[in-house]
Amino acid sequence: MDVAEWRRHRAYDQPVSPSNQRPLRVAFFGELGSGNTGNDGSFEVVLDWVRGGVPDAQIFSICLGPEHLRARFGIPTEPMFAKWGGDTRSSISRGLRHISRKARNPIWIFRLLRDTDWVIVPGAGVLESTWHRAWMLPYALYGLTLCARGRGTRVALINVGADRARNPFTRWLVAQVARRADYLTLRDHHSVTALRSLDVRVSPEQVRPDLAFALTPPPERAARHPCVGVGLINYFDWRGTAGKRASNRATYERIMISFIGWLLEDGYSVRLLTGDIWDDPCLERVLGIVRSRHPDLGPDRLIGEPARDLHELMKQMRDVEVVVGARYHNVITALRLGKPILALSYAPKTKQAMEMFGLGPFGHRLDAIDLPTLKEQFCQLYSQRAAISQELRTKLTEVEARLQVQQEEFVADFLLSPSRPARTQSLPVRIVQNAYH
Repeated sequence: MDVAEWRRHRAYDQPVSPSNQRPLRVAFFGELGSGNTGNDGSFEVVLDWVRGGVPDAQIFSICLGPEHLRARFGIPTEPMFAKWGGDTRSSISRGLRHISRKARNPIWIFRLLRDTDWVIVPGAGVLESTWHRAWMLPYALYGLTLCARGRGTRVALINVGADRARNPFTRWLVAQVARRADYLTLRDHHSVTALRSLDVRVSPEQVRPDLAFALTPPPERAARHPCVGVGLINYFDWRGTAGKRASNRATYERIMISFIGWLLEDGYSVRLLTGDIWDDPCLERVLGIVRSRHPDLGPDRLIGEPARDLHELMKQMRDVEVVVGARYHNVITALRLGKPILALSYAPKTKQAMEMFGLGPFGHRLDAIDLPTLKEQFCQLYSQRAAISQELRTKLTEVEARLQVQQEEFVADFLLSPSRPARTQSLPVRIVQNAYH
């Protein structure tokens, strides 16, 4: 069911109830359904919050992968960007159509937000510096907040990541988006620092754990012994020239192939892990090279299957004793399961997550790793795995409690606030707002 069809069936087309109340209407916005397990996992958590707190809410999504999201979660969806209108052989015509599409997109979003009470951006690094192209997500979010203001729709950015972009126009767009949010929480202190550098008034009190920590883990079972999970990322460093980016990726994959080979020769079983459909080519390359170098390996010694959501990733990760991972939500998933992890960081958010769980010494920059250090750190981590796992589980109890409190406060103080019918009224003073220095 698309949004147009949904509108024909929604409650406000029916007689208004005596209390003059109508069901809450909530839109989700983001790069959802695009193959990134972390984005979809964050969406799933907040979707459950809304469904659990407001059972009669009418929900739809404006996203990058509408077909996938509709099939998986059963909600009406619409594409994030206005329709392309066909392809053309002329590069000039394609460029003009692309510009026209970007110009028309706010109109598209404005139409979709008609009679919507809330638009929610659930988690993900939507305000991060990796969005070096201003006309991608920063522009889309800017248009969203502008349209929401025109419609009287409130905007919630829930536990998102932020960073200071190099592009000045991107910085301006990100600052405007953050300032317009009626509800803004951030997933780490680095995000607070980044937004403050853009003159956005935020407070450390607005920091909340990553939403993926609220996902229900699969039933526990004993891990295979000895078994190591190695998370792979199709590494793309957008800084520098195309040649430099290709060189960085080749170096990373070469080190990981050597490390996996060392693990196998030392008697470990290895399960390769992914976190995004973008990582599939890297998985195929690494798996093919390692198998060619170790042709006598049994099928249980080296396993490589892509995960299409965080639930599938958690099930795969149950089998391992420790994890060596790069993609951010590989790290978060390992921590969610209490698995000791050696993190190869490509962004500050990974370092922040590791430090929150007391694993700062086991985090390293992905573009500066070397094989001897990787082996040494792995041996140290593996030897301490039982004690580290116990410490992680203790910390998890606190993290889960914080997210439970946030869920209750968000539903009670925002979605169900008495001021909801008059959407231009001020929000309650006691709740989290972006009104701090």
